[in-house]
Amino acid sequence: MGGLITPNLDSNFTWPSDLKANVLANVSNYRLDVDEAGLRDEEMISELAELTQQHLAAARYLIRSRLPELFVVVFMATDRIQHHLWRHLDSKHPRYDPIRSLQLASRILELYCQLDTAVGELMALAAPDALTVVLSDHGFNGCYRALSVNAWLASKGWLVPKVGAGTRGSVAHGLRWLRQVPNVRRLKQVLPGLRKVSMVDAWRPDPTAWIDWGQTQAFFSDVGGIRINLRGREPQGIVAPKQYDGLREQLVNDLLTLRDPQTGAAPITAVYQREELYSGPYVPMAPDLIVEPRRDANDPRNNYMLAYGASPTGALFSEPAGLNGNHDLDGILLAAGPGVEPGPITEAHLWDLAPTLCQALGIPLPPALDGRVIPQLVTKKAVNYGPTMIKTSEAKADGLSTKDEATVADRLRALGYLS
Repeated sequence: MGGLITPNLDSNFTWPSDLKANVLANVSNYRLDVDEAGLRDEEMISELAELTQQHLAAARYLIRSRLPELFVVVFMATDRIQHHLWRHLDSKHPRYDPIRSLQLASRILELYCQLDTAVGELMALAAPDALTVVLSDHGFNGCYRALSVNAWLASKGWLVPKVGAGTRGSVAHGLRWLRQVPNVRRLKQVLPGLRKVSMVDAWRPDPTAWIDWGQTQAFFSDVGGIRINLRGREPQGIVAPKQYDGLREQLVNDLLTLRDPQTGAAPITAVYQREELYSGPYVPMAPDLIVEPRRDANDPRNNYMLAYGASPTGALFSEPAGLNGNHDLDGILLAAGPGVEPGPITEAHLWDLAPTLCQALGIPLPPALDGRVIPQLVTKKAVNYGPTMIKTSEAKADGLSTKDEATVADRLRALGYLS
């Protein structure tokens, strides 16, 4: 079943496709996600609590009706709370309110307790010898400042905006602000003519459309890194191949020496060349440089996020209004089951989960699979649990419509995953 970026309930968000009708018939008021734009903090907590309950109901139905060997459920509430409401959980955050934050923190704790209860309910539905894993692929920390990499590239002369890009950026900024106003959001919901009007392209436009490619040597892509406008590779590349290595080195050195004039802090802790992080045949598709912002400071004033979608003519540094928590690199892994060895799990990585689950299910490891089996999680002989839900040869996935694919692209762009 689709989750985070699923277009809507009208789309083909399940596989096999007939599962959609079963879920909607057996789970009252099922919905895919929460649109947090324009929600007050109290409303966001309530909406996330309701969404958690609906997704728990869907998970219960699927487990009981399908008896899967492997079952995964994603609860988005923790991610949304920590992105948007971290300031209420951290007294060091500049936007912490001693009175209001204390009240909201207790409601956030209730939401976490609801999630704990949900995990317990799902564990009770599993087989007695099942392996249960609770995983977060990242942690969180407070954040107060944002850096626009494209604005930095423009200030150094490596990126040249098109004429009029500044005006377009101001309009987009105004629409982003307007989208957050609660009354505007409610007006759009109640007026039939506005319900289906999408403002995504307007309030979160493609920032690369503002770039003069004929004069630009490097740009920041919202997929997470800096790309060199290399001749022969990029559609309008101008950087000669012999200049590639030298330009990358200069960009790395200058980013690492950058300082925030307001705080004096270094917003960037590392800049990686793609071959330092990745291997395999698809490395050439990765950004040339991957930029890692400061995330681990105890004082949120010294932690930064990258301003995805920002105009290259905008501010170099800013204080994002909607986000006050950012991903931390250290995730969370908990496990329970008869094959789990009690004690801390050390040196585990996200990519270790796939081979570990294969081992737990008695599935031979594919030879090209990254990662290793985490020995503390599968200390006993693995067995297969329950009947197979459906064989891949027995069903064919229905593709998304052109309209739905465009909606998914818009949401990925809004979340910072696409440029």
